[in-house]
Amino acid sequence: MGRVASYEVHCPLCGGITGQGFRPVRAGVECAACFRKAIEPLRQQAASPDARRRMRRYAPELGQLAFGNRWSELELPADLASYAAQELYALLDRIGHGYVYEATGPDMELRSYVWADCRCQGDEPDPACRACKPNFRLADLEFRWYKHPGRGLTVNRPTTREELERIFDRARLLVAFGLVQLRDG
Repeated sequence: MGRVASYEVHCPLCGGITGQGFRPVRAGVECAACFRKAIEPLRQQAASPDARRRMRRYAPELGQLAFGNRWSELELPADLASYAAQELYALLDRIGHGYVYEATGPDMELRSYVWADCRCQGDEPDPACRACKPNFRLADLEFRWYKHPGRGLTVNRPTTREELERIFDRARLLVAFGLVQLRDG
C-alpha cells in the first residue's frame, strides 16, 4: 500500500499552519487560535442573561442516569437541539463513519457514544476514560448525547444559533479539506 500524500493547510488570517490535509487546497481554513478570536463575540452573546434564560439544567432519563456516560449541565432548547442533531448527522455522513467511530482534527473531536462503564474515581474524569469524553467538541463548546446525536443532547455552556452555525461551518470545512481523520473503532 502506497503512502498518502499530506498537504499543509494554512490559516488565511495569520498564515500559520492549520493542520495536515489529504488534498491540496487553494483557500485556507483558519487556525484554532483565529477561529476562537472570531467566535469570541458570539460566546459573549451566548453568555448574556437572555441567552442563559433559554438554557435549562439537564435532567437525564432513567436509563442514562443508571447506565449512561457523563452528561453536561445544560440542555439545548428544542430548536437548537434539532438543528445541532441535523448538523451532527450530516457531519457523520460526510466523514463516512461506522457504528463505532472516533474522528479528530485541529481543535475538533467527534466520537460515538461509548457503551462502556466509566473508569473514573470520584468527580475528576480520567483522561484515558473514553466514556467521559464529549461526543463532539470544537473549540471550547462540548456536546454530549445519550446513545445517538439528538437524544439527551447537552452542552457545557450556553450557546446561540449563530454560534452553532459558525461551529458547524468550521467542522464542515475541516472535513472538506481533509483535516479530520477517522478511526473506526
